[in-house]
Amino acid sequence: MKTIKISEFKAKCLDILDRVSRTGETLVVTRRGQPLARILPVRTSPQSDWLGGLKGTARAMDDLIEPAVDLVDWDREERDPAAE
Repeated sequence: MKTIKISEFKAKCLDILDRVSRTGETLVVTRRGQPLARILPVRTSPQSDWLGGLKGTARAMDDLIEPAVDLVDWDREERDPAAE
């Protein structure tokens, strides 16, 4: 992650913000060598929206209507012969 001194950020603020927006690069602003703020671009892709953010990330691999396992015959009672 690239860092920049606060004095340089203050002098070139608009240019720096344009560059971050254009390149998507995150930038850390420092004061006396200590991190002060993080500048990151705003994502406007569908993934950034919570509604529909996962659209297109899953797919059906099999028949969605047919059961995945054999169902037990629910009309008859199955008993364990060892329990009797």
